[in-house]
Amino acid sequence: MKKQLTFLIGILICFVSCNFSEKEKKAEIKITKPIVEEKSKKNIEEQKKENYQFVENDSIAHLWQSELESLTKSFSGFIVKTKLKQNNHDETQTDTIKTLTFDKSIIEVYSTDGFYAVWSADIKNSELPIWSYVKVGMKKYQLEKTLANRLKSDTIRLGNLEQTSVFEFYFSDDELDQVKFEGYVD
Repeated sequence: MKKQLTFLIGILICFVSCNFSEKEKKAEIKITKPIVEEKSKKNIEEQKKENYQFVENDSIAHLWQSELESLTKSFSGFIVKTKLKQNNHDETQTDTIKTLTFDKSIIEVYSTDGFYAVWSADIKNSELPIWSYVKVGMKKYQLEKTLANRLKSDTIRLGNLEQTSVFEFYFSDDELDQVKFEGYVD
């Protein structure tokens, strides 16, 4: 009787462990499926960024950057969040990082004693009055006229030779969807 009971318990343990491992495999399959979908979405976004046309124009990039800085100081429609941070190079200085939000657009500004610069910008709506000649919603041929340059890609990067300050223009169906700016701040 003891031998039969031991044998039955052994079979029961084997059966339960087999069922448990099957459930784990099904759970793993469910978990990995969304990760694959996220990777494919990221690949599409990365391909857009990689397939860009670079336009080197120091004077326009500098002018547009200074106009963007002026807007951050004068436009009253922003919702402002301020964060103070100790300076990485001089512990006696405090840096100020402001996040300015207007509808779907976000601009980050860095300032410290005697220095003020736009760190980054993500402009997604045409109501933000940065430039009268470049707005979200404009056609690609209009930007071609402004830059006096033939645009062959749906992603245009405009900046200086070193690409320390860069504007990115994203087009969809020949219409400007988004303008991003990346400035260099140490």
